[in-house]
Amino acid sequence: MVLGDFPPERRLRISPRVRQTVLPAHGGFRVDRADCSGLKIGIVDTGAPAHRDIKLNEHSRQVSMDDGEEPYDRDGHGTSVSGILSSSHASGIPGLCHEATFFHAKCAKSDRSGDISALVGGLLWCMAFQCDMVVCSLTSSEEEHLASEVIKKLLSKDILIFSAVPDTNSYAFPSSDSGVISVAVGAVSSPSADGIRITMPNWTYDTMTVGDRFMDSRGSSFANAFVAGVAANMIASGSDADPRGIVAKMMEI
Repeated sequence: MVLGDFPPERRLRISPRVRQTVLPAHGGFRVDRADCSGLKIGIVDTGAPAHRDIKLNEHSRQVSMDDGEEPYDRDGHGTSVSGILSSSHASGIPGLCHEATFFHAKCAKSDRSGDISALVGGLLWCMAFQCDMVVCSLTSSEEEHLASEVIKKLLSKDILIFSAVPDTNSYAFPSSDSGVISVAVGAVSSPSADGIRITMPNWTYDTMTVGDRFMDSRGSSFANAFVAGVAANMIASGSDADPRGIVAKMMEI
């Protein structure tokens, strides 16, 4: 599936002046801006952001799946993903759903090493806090029956799962699992269990990284965060939180 009729290679800038919409109209793609303060969003990545322009509310939580690691991001990937969703307006780059409560599960060490058990642990931790959706831009090539059962458990509790699709032709957890909304960039042929996939243009996103710095990010990890942010606004506006329904509505915009 391809999201909208987009012009080739557009730079995406989300202006704080465009308060009434999530993003400018690209190829007719327009979503009403909503108050996402009632949503709980889990981010399973390289750690909680530590950036002056990402101000998490007092209900937000963070954890590391490795007892020897602090829960904060030192790699930069998790901060860049979080910036798209939770950045304040201070920098002129407002997060798509910054009013939400965020739960950050660190599932990779500072060198990005980790395994599927850490991803599973992060997903279960988000479920324990009753998150409405989980954004997972890290993947694993390992196949384990238990991991797929955990996905089914989250979906049974009506938790939306957004997963980046790696640029490979092989299985990837959790993007290849049934019920997961998988987000790809460009032509990717890795398997998807039931076709709940959105293919995005290779946009460049303005976001943050560690050390209170800013950066341009491209790729499925950041497209995944963007799609999740759009979905958050749709849910906050009253849309049904069903994976196929969310994708169908995005296709109609």
